Amino acid sequence: KAILQQVAPPAQQKAHARGDWFERLRGWQRRASPTWLLAAAGLILLLAISNLLLWGQVRQLSRQAQAPLRTVALAGGESLPEASGLLVLTGDGRSGTLVVDGLPELDPQRQYQLWLIQDGQRTSGGVFSVDSWGYGAVVVQSERRLDSFQSFGVTIEPAGGSPGPTGERVLSGSL
Repeated sequence: KAILQQVAPPAQQKAHARGDWFERLRGWQRRASPTWLLAAAGLILLLAISNLLLWGQVRQLSRQAQAPLRTVALAGGESLPEASGLLVLTGDGRSGTLVVDGLPELDPQRQYQLWLIQDGQRTSGGVFSVDSWGYGAVVVQSERRLDSFQSFGVTIEPAGGSPGPTGERVLSGSL
């Protein structure tokens, strides 16, 4: 047999070598089967847990996306056409922030006041000032939901605000 192996063509020797290697691999696989089975089960369990965690995060983000922020653009009137404002309402309409730009800085005895308007009735939403660049912001305050109001306006009022609008309207917008 040794003489035949020496005279056997190289292709047969390679096939025989491959067969030996394959047989050794199959023997190792049979001996390692319980270990591989345990490792595969652990990997499947790990993937299932991570999948559940990711699913929970997607659900949470989906709920947040269902309540997006709402915005109301406020435009300047005839006297201040370059002025603008953006009222940002939370998805539930309970709170908001007004950001304005392009309003002139007022003397210390006067401030801007936001009005929340429903059926002609005006409720103060906050008093604010702007910086020398005409930029300002105020957190909007109201006992009612902000998305229940029809429109919004900003007037120039005495410092600290007034119970009703007395000054010139400089911004307005509707929901």
